[in-house]
Amino acid sequence: MKQIRLLTLAFTALLFASACSDDDSVGMEVKAPSNVQVALTVSQDNTGTVTVTPSADGASSFQILFGDVEGETATEINAGSSTTHTYAEGTYTLTVTAVGPTGLTAQITQTVNISFAAPANLTVDISISESNPFEIEVTPSADNATMFEVYFGDAENEEPTSVNVGETGNHIYEAAGTYTVRVVAMGAGAATAEDSQEIEVVGAVDPMGLPITFDNLLVNYEFTTFNGASFAVVDNPDQSGENTEASRVGAITNSGNNYEGGSFTLSPAVDFSGSKVITMKFWSDVTVPVLMKFEGGVSGERQNEVTATHGGTGWETLTFNFGTDAVKSYIDGSQGVGEPFVPTGQYAVMTLFIDGPGTTAGTFYIDDVQQEVALSLPQLPASFEAADVAYELLGFGGVDPAIVIANPDASGINTSAKVVQLTKTAGAETWAGATMQLAGPIDFSAGTSVKVKVWSPRAGTTILFKVENSAVEGIAAEASNSTSVANAWEELTFDLTGLVNLSNSYDKLALFPDFGVAGQGEDFYFDDVMLAASEVVLPELPVDFEAADIAYSWVGFGSVDFGEIPSGVIPNPDASGINTSGYVVQISKTAGAQVWGGSSMNLAGPIDFASGTTIKMKVWSPRAGTPILFKVEDSGNSNIFAEASSTTTVANTWEELSFDFIGSVNLANSYDKIAVFPDFGSIGAGEDFYFDDISLATSQSVLPELPVDFESTNTAYNWIGFGSVDFGAIPAGVISNPDASGINTSSNVLQITKTSGAQVWGGASMTLAGAVDFTSGTTINIKVWSPRAGTAILLKFEDADSAPDGNGNPSVIVEVQASTTVAGAWEELSFDLTTFGAFSTSNAYDRIALFPDFGASGAGETFYFDDITIQ
Repeated sequence: MKQIRLLTLAFTALLFASACSDDDSVGMEVKAPSNVQVALTVSQDNTGTVTVTPSADGASSFQILFGDVEGETATEINAGSSTTHTYAEGTYTLTVTAVGPTGLTAQITQTVNISFAAPANLTVDISISESNPFEIEVTPSADNATMFEVYFGDAENEEPTSVNVGETGNHIYEAAGTYTVRVVAMGAGAATAEDSQEIEVVGAVDPMGLPITFDNLLVNYEFTTFNGASFAVVDNPDQSGENTEASRVGAITNSGNNYEGGSFTLSPAVDFSGSKVITMKFWSDVTVPVLMKFEGGVSGERQNEVTATHGGTGWETLTFNFGTDAVKSYIDGSQGVGEPFVPTGQYAVMTLFIDGPGTTAGTFYIDDVQQEVALSLPQLPASFEAADVAYELLGFGGVDPAIVIANPDASGINTSAKVVQLTKTAGAETWAGATMQLAGPIDFSAGTSVKVKVWSPRAGTTILFKVENSAVEGIAAEASNSTSVANAWEELTFDLTGLVNLSNSYDKLALFPDFGVAGQGEDFYFDDVMLAASEVVLPELPVDFEAADIAYSWVGFGSVDFGEIPSGVIPNPDASGINTSGYVVQISKTAGAQVWGGSSMNLAGPIDFASGTTIKMKVWSPRAGTPILFKVEDSGNSNIFAEASSTTTVANTWEELSFDFIGSVNLANSYDKIAVFPDFGSIGAGEDFYFDDISLATSQSVLPELPVDFESTNTAYNWIGFGSVDFGAIPAGVISNPDASGINTSSNVLQITKTSGAQVWGGASMTLAGAVDFTSGTTINIKVWSPRAGTAILLKFEDADSAPDGNGNPSVIVEVQASTTVAGAWEELSFDLTTFGAFSTSNAYDRIALFPDFGASGAGETFYFDDITIQ
């Protein structure tokens, strides 16, 4: 130990002496780094990225100046490392300084030359906008391009429009013409690529007809001016008064000459054989007469002009009535007033004079030049909703005319949009009211009672209803009724039986609110004036919805707020194919309606299922593959019902579907109510369905018995689903085999779709022809196709009430479970019934049920089953 210590001390002393002696021949030699080199890797993606990897003998670090920035601070990296730098296009001097551990350095320089690939394969797609004929859309593309500059060619010293890669440049030209569009593709470097194309802008070319709105950019609103006037289409300068829209309008500028104006050439020409009234929105800040003139009638032999005066208050609506106010100018120079238009009245030229004979200068604006719709007179039923009907209710006895207004109390039995308001002004006569002219006589042959919805401010108010002959005074009939509620809608019936003479004509009606009492300044409202059948007759099968004296009382149910789904008998909207009848049932499954939404109708008596158990119905659906559920019920006992479903195979076309109730109806029960569920199992999507010709057909089907292979065409495979999220039926039925492969290449199989959110016990059941015969075995084999392996399948047999023996026992059941082992393929599962403790071959098991993915909530998956056998 002493020797080692002495040696260590000696070695330490030697080192100290060596470090302290500059001229000791044993000291270390200090050298600068040598053999300095640099490896440069330039990226090939036109970014200018360079990877710098320096090396040198004896270097511990490197300092790098990239040479592209003045006053650059060196980047320092350790020996053995690399660094990257991004250059712009150009030539640069790279300086690398190798630094040794003692601080001595060595340096080299390297020239770096950066050049980028020029844009290539430039293509330019130019198209005219579909909405604006003066607008073009330019979409350029090119390899190696970073952006594009577009010159549209309609201005001197044009500044280019920049368009990014993958984007489109838009430009609106002031006028039609041929323009040269030049596109320059820019890359990362200085090199560019160019392409030029000529584009022809033809502008608005579509013909102009009434109405004239100036808002359609495709229409050529040409106004041929004369005597110094000028015209342009501009933005609405004053959004107020009769024209609050931010739209385009026509601007006519008068210079102050006599008879300044202009003409529109219209196509199609205006047909005055119907309505003879033209309206036009006109703007002026001074009072001024405006003359409108139509020329070019049949053979050009007659011109027609009307003058209307503007009040100078900005936008006003001017009305030009060519039926009563027109001045007609003839070829011989003579004029006539108030004469009808010549033959069919086709006029193609409309001319406007603003202060024609005067010298009023200034700019005036026009908009929305249109022909008034020819209104027709109302007829019963009158709902006051139609925009093209003239509901003229003339007041008498000291009241103003009744008017059609927005329903002030859309509630209860009347949620319609419009109603009649009749104000019995203070002091009005006891017999005051209002009359309405009808389009023709009321057809009292179908019934002599009239129903009217009434809103009264007081209960116990007498309402008198009267019908008259508008041409012969004294031919009239009237009936009265009293309101029973205040400030709420109710329907009153006015029985004219024995009061109207069917040989007379009644084409006018009158309403007398608070009859017999002087007016107190109160408002009364009326709606839905309709003729009611004198006797209500309920329908019976077959039902074709054509009889006018039968009450097809469809009642909807299951909308989103549990209110009624709209339903009722309407004219056939598609009288074609197998159904050209006049009337059908419409059921509108409103958006958001419940999956079980539909409509029901009471029948005159029970359906006679003894003659057959198949219901046939013509169906029109907006989609193929839509499930339709048909239900029969006892109207007095909702627990007595039966259901059958069928699926549409075509869209927007009539087809006849069959609903087989064999095994599900009990002939001892009474079924006097039917219900139809369109698109059963799906939330309402706002679609309309139509139904017609509901009839009972002789049933030729038989109930199934084991074994079952779903191939028979005369067997009623009456699968009924149960247990969806709202306790409705899970869709189930026999379909074509969707995967005829492996162990199952048969044609037909059973499909059960366990809808999303369905109950854990959701499935489907089928009634059998009789009790299962277990003499051949007690194991049930079923071919199963599942979307997932490890899925639990529960098989259940029951003693059903609906089975042919009619003696059900809900306590007699057997349940056995098995699990799938493969996904998306057919396999055969076995169910040993003896594993269920209460199983007995002496019991009557006459209904089978299948529960796919038993124990789990529905995930919207579909399962298939086939070849149910016993061994």
